[in-house]
Amino acid sequence: METQYPVGQPQTIARIARGYSAIAEGFTELDKGRQKRAIELFNQVRDPQNTPKFFLHWNWRMTAQLGVSEAWLQSGNIEKASFEADGFLHAALETADPHLQALAWEMQTRIAIFKEDWSRAEDFVHKALERTAKSSSRTSARQAILWGSFALPGSCGGTVP
Repeated sequence: METQYPVGQPQTIARIARGYSAIAEGFTELDKGRQKRAIELFNQVRDPQNTPKFFLHWNWRMTAQLGVSEAWLQSGNIEKASFEADGFLHAALETADPHLQALAWEMQTRIAIFKEDWSRAEDFVHKALERTAKSSSRTSARQAILWGSFALPGSCGGTVP
């Protein structure tokens, strides 16, 4: 049957909706302390067989990678958390988005704090601040400062410009 609309469009829309849902559900599972289930959901989004390419698919996959890093950190698997966080940092630095970059440095801060590597944690807080200094969005920098002020010996004393 011939139609004026692409026949694959409804399936693509459904797959995109499942991607949105998986990201939201993944972070919900993290909030409930169900890291294993969260990782499964985030990995669904990262799987190109499950999530079709569209104009923002890269952002979804990065968000899912950050979620996986968070899940591994919460579960105490610092090696896997570091691996995912390093991948997220590399990808974020390839974008022009200061918010994504600050989120990447914030995760690096939290991993350094977990490892009790205070000088690196402080350095990462400052990098998060640098990324957002010229941006109107300072939420991620504030998060990094909060992590630093609560966990760094003597506090990093950072302020959001």
